[in-house]
Amino acid sequence: MLYQNDADIIDHLKDVGITKNYTVWDQHGEVTNIPTASQRRLNIIHDRASSSHNVKPVVNFVEDVFPFGERYNNNEPVAQEGTHDFDVDDVASKVIDAYSRLLAETNTPLYEGCEESSLGTLLRAISLKEETRTSINAFDKYLGFQKSLLPTPNKLPKSYAEAKKILKGVGMGYEVIHACLNGCFLYYKEGGLHDQCPICGLPRYEDVANKIPMKTVRYFPLTPRLQRLYMSKYAASHMRWHGQRETSPHDDVLRHPADGEAWKDFDR
Repeated sequence: MLYQNDADIIDHLKDVGITKNYTVWDQHGEVTNIPTASQRRLNIIHDRASSSHNVKPVVNFVEDVFPFGERYNNNEPVAQEGTHDFDVDDVASKVIDAYSRLLAETNTPLYEGCEESSLGTLLRAISLKEETRTSINAFDKYLGFQKSLLPTPNKLPKSYAEAKKILKGVGMGYEVIHACLNGCFLYYKEGGLHDQCPICGLPRYEDVANKIPMKTVRYFPLTPRLQRLYMSKYAASHMRWHGQRETSPHDDVLRHPADGEAWKDFDR
């Protein structure tokens, strides 16, 4: 083994840098200067909050929500770094429609002559509502008052419900499932045919005429969330890291669950 003094090691690191396939042990206290995807997202949000007149941060927000957007706009046939190659035709048309609609909002001024975009203003308003825990009723009154002060016409929504419609598509959605009040049964798939709990006998609906359930739960499908992670050039490499990292064939050290026999058996 070749030994070098501290000065030579420092000079070598400055000139050549650290090995490219080195794994940063962030769970053991090591840090990297490369920002993570979550840090980049926070930077975008902070930029939008401090300089909302600049449309670029809002565009970045839309691109982050729809990571296929850059290729979709430029019609690029090649895969971006760190992502699998995919065809935009495989992306659901409703997702592309939502992306196109939000991107148009980033280029639409709040009112004629205004430097603020309609989407940037809306995002800031929603952010303030969540930060201050403002009720929907109070938020509706605030929007109505603000809208009355702006020149006519303007793009500020009249209510929280209208704002949610504009932002529809930013999230990945969820499915509302009726449930027994005692939590012992889900009215899901074949269970949706029941009007009372087959286990404890409680009725399904609080208001039978209007079909208002006694209790609901929300199901967040995993597939679209994984798809978005793999479509993002920032997150895809991290999602595939365990299978692509270089390891020594004689290295028996367990550094990741993928090194274990159970994971290897799962891959087979």
